[in-house]
Amino acid sequence: MSEPSSYHRPVERLLHRLERSGLMGRLQLSDQDIADTIWLALQMGVVKTQKAEEIETEEKQAEPSPQKLPIDHKKNDKKHDDPSKEESPIHLYPQDSLPKESKSQTSTQGLPFQVPAAAALQNKLPISRALRPLMRKVPSPIRKIIDAEATVTRIAEQDIWLPLTQPEPERWLNLELVVEESRSSFIWTETIDELQKLLQNHGAFRTVRAWTLSTTVSDPLQLTRRIEGGQKSHCQHSYKELISSNGRGLILLVSDCVSSIWQQEKIYQWLQQWSDRVTTAIVQLLPERLWQSSELGLGDKLPFSAFKPGVPNSSLVLPSLWSELKGKQVLKMPVVTLEDFSIENWAKVVAGRGNTRTPGFVFDLEFVAEQIKKSPAVKLQEPSPEELVDRFLATASPTAKRLAGLMAAAPVDLRVVHLIQKTLLPQPSSLVPVAEVFLSGTIQRVDYPRSDRNPQYEFLPEVRKLLNQATRLGETEKVLDIVSSYIAEKLGLSITSFTALLLKLQDLTTAQQEQILPFARVAVEVLQNLGGEYATFAQRVAGNSELEFIGFPPRQIFNIEVATIEVASESDTFEFTVATIEINASLLSSSNSPVELVDEKVFAQRGEHLNDLEQQLIQGVLANRTYAQIAATSRNSVEHLPENVATNLSKYLQNNVAPNLWQHLSAAFGEKVTKTKAKKLIKQWVAHRHITIHRHRQQAEYFIEYLGNIGNFGNLGNGVELEMVAIPAGSFLMGSPKDELERSDRESPQHRVTIQPFFLGRYPVTQAQWQAVASLPQQKRELNPNPSRFKGANRPVENVSWYDAIEFCARLSHATGKSYRLPSEAEWEYAARGGTTTPFHFGETITSELANYNANYTYGAGVKGVYRGETTPVGSFGVANAFGLSEIHGNVWEWCLDPWHGNYQGAPSDGRVWDEKIQNDIYLNIVKNLDILLESSERRVICGGSWYDYPIGCRCAYRLYDHPDYASSNLGFRVACGVPGT
Repeated sequence: MSEPSSYHRPVERLLHRLERSGLMGRLQLSDQDIADTIWLALQMGVVKTQKAEEIETEEKQAEPSPQKLPIDHKKNDKKHDDPSKEESPIHLYPQDSLPKESKSQTSTQGLPFQVPAAAALQNKLPISRALRPLMRKVPSPIRKIIDAEATVTRIAEQDIWLPLTQPEPERWLNLELVVEESRSSFIWTETIDELQKLLQNHGAFRTVRAWTLSTTVSDPLQLTRRIEGGQKSHCQHSYKELISSNGRGLILLVSDCVSSIWQQEKIYQWLQQWSDRVTTAIVQLLPERLWQSSELGLGDKLPFSAFKPGVPNSSLVLPSLWSELKGKQVLKMPVVTLEDFSIENWAKVVAGRGNTRTPGFVFDLEFVAEQIKKSPAVKLQEPSPEELVDRFLATASPTAKRLAGLMAAAPVDLRVVHLIQKTLLPQPSSLVPVAEVFLSGTIQRVDYPRSDRNPQYEFLPEVRKLLNQATRLGETEKVLDIVSSYIAEKLGLSITSFTALLLKLQDLTTAQQEQILPFARVAVEVLQNLGGEYATFAQRVAGNSELEFIGFPPRQIFNIEVATIEVASESDTFEFTVATIEINASLLSSSNSPVELVDEKVFAQRGEHLNDLEQQLIQGVLANRTYAQIAATSRNSVEHLPENVATNLSKYLQNNVAPNLWQHLSAAFGEKVTKTKAKKLIKQWVAHRHITIHRHRQQAEYFIEYLGNIGNFGNLGNGVELEMVAIPAGSFLMGSPKDELERSDRESPQHRVTIQPFFLGRYPVTQAQWQAVASLPQQKRELNPNPSRFKGANRPVENVSWYDAIEFCARLSHATGKSYRLPSEAEWEYAARGGTTTPFHFGETITSELANYNANYTYGAGVKGVYRGETTPVGSFGVANAFGLSEIHGNVWEWCLDPWHGNYQGAPSDGRVWDEKIQNDIYLNIVKNLDILLESSERRVICGGSWYDYPIGCRCAYRLYDHPDYASSNLGFRVACGVPGT
């Protein structure tokens, strides 16, 4: 064999280097991926690079010393040595809608230096992988290539030496990326720029065009071409230009859906026109927990699916139970976030994979029009600063609340925010809390003489003062010190505190003072707001400095009462996976054979049916036959095969047919299939195929109790955390409806109960948590530090009585100062349902894929599964309900506070403990009333089922009881904690 041609050697070297570096496996590169990469590299050409010595020399020459920094902002015509470092203007609003400059105000522009922020789009590689379902190719309608195989065949058979052509394969979709310009655009500009670059360079799309959607006083909606950096061209375009005539278009509208654009009918008309013709979706910049707070709340949130690729939104499939929209003019709009799992699910729906669903909203356009017409007529009184701050603190996420308090200690500037995030916040890369603050109504845009290029913002009057007073002094001092330190470092000063920087103002050069002044003005205002010694120091700074502190009041002494709101630094949001079970009744009643069902699944995956030999092979595997036995029964299927193959059919099946078949089945089932595994996998799939498990991500608020910080544990409490999830207020129907399968009268009558907000453990109490708290000082009752039958630090503690659980809560409450307790029965069922009304929060049935119970038995349309016969570590299944609670169904029964009642006749409707003998207040302060509770002998309610129980006992409404001194290996608990003031 001849040596490979020189043409292929560079490709071989590239492949060899990719293999050696590990990139081939890590990036999961296919042959097509590598070919596309080489093609893209050829299109980009060769870039001449400088030698390292030249670069180093140039950098040294270009690097200015701290004393030579350009600080004269008044010279607007000054030329920059390095144009690449010049900030691009961010046009939030068209020029004709900008407010007039106010010369009476003094600039509070933030830092005079750029603060490096974290990468705006940190999950680029996962997003790229998530887009792979869109990387299909279709025949080009105009471009042709030579069909070598057909040409050769015609030459051989007909001796006609003319080339035959075929359509050239090309990328499937043409992407139109529409970016909404609004008052929050400047927050997302870098993120959107990186997203635009990713989509343009990804290779999934034939073409990518970027557009800007904006509004002006004269034109409520205008569409222009987008330029990188958030700028836009001046030429307007018709929205109809985005509609593809060949059905291969894709429109993505990037927005947070909170601007005035969404309060006019025109945007919904445009969206309807787009979505009726091409696939359209909204890329929502805010997380799913905030969607209902945006204008998306005008619609109904529902999941979409599709069975054909590239269908317009009007052809998307809704859940069969949704019949209210029939006969109405509706707009179906999928909504995705910039998380890879969200994009992947959406991409699969666009690709027509019917077993995948993506969330979105359905808008009744008649209802939307009515709401829009009503909104201008509603004139609300302007809220006071106190009302604005109270509303923000009541609705914002814990991170946003903390960020607002930190921002109030410095100039309102994105560069300052970047510095605060980088140094003081646990998740510096997230822009969502920044958006929450800027969109809260507590910040206004202001225009100063030097704000031609970048819009400037400031807190509304009195808001900064209220936030200063609601933030811990230590936090405010940290911000002042960090910003001071950063400015001093850039100016070449050895200063690490704000007090030193402010006192040194009069000793600095005029140029240095010019740079520090914006920060100094805000710092002095903040110190004045804090009062006391801080105000005295502020007066001293203003008095000693010759700089002008406009608006600084004369010193006065006040006796004031300050209410301080502290947000625990560990409070935050967390992400989790919600799983729901969908039952397809038509598949449940199908009479097709297993081989026919497998054939249908393979056809849906590769577009080709199984041939006769492959079907015979599957039939034989299901009957436990050998290859020789399968060959003996397949003689009728080999007439078309060559004689030498037919006579050695057993070997042909084993070496040729089987490997290809296992490969096809592996692709169809999503896991590796071999002859030994095929039977079990096919039988499981046939039994489970009517059940589809849908997963999606959500967020919830929580706080963490660090048990290592509440007692002298030595090494015992180190790293042990108790996660407490915020359960929102609401009402629900407690008990089970009369038509629920296998219900009992103990769950009747159904009655509506209103629940106040509280916190509940994310998981049942674990053995590590139990041991940490059991080592705390005894309150009234001794606790066995290791009572469980099934040992494991992360397994739920079991074999504990109600009395033990009460003592546990008392010790934890005494050590932390919080009111820990067990949940009431009403609180437990409300939290367990997570807003659902089905027997399980998963849906109408349960599966051992999602919970630990006796899966030798089934419920409803469920199937048998794995009976584990013991507890499992908490979090093993990786799923939760919509509130963020895991292990609700099965694993261990959970104690509640309530004494047992045989049914719900006379039950309270406010969620309190139902006890005629002991008042509810007693249960809310366990430490104070521990004697009373430990003396009670009433039977107590248990809920949730366990590893040992049938699925019927794991339902949300199922309830049992045990004596308070009873302990068992399937009985545990999770703790609740009240919200102050409720």
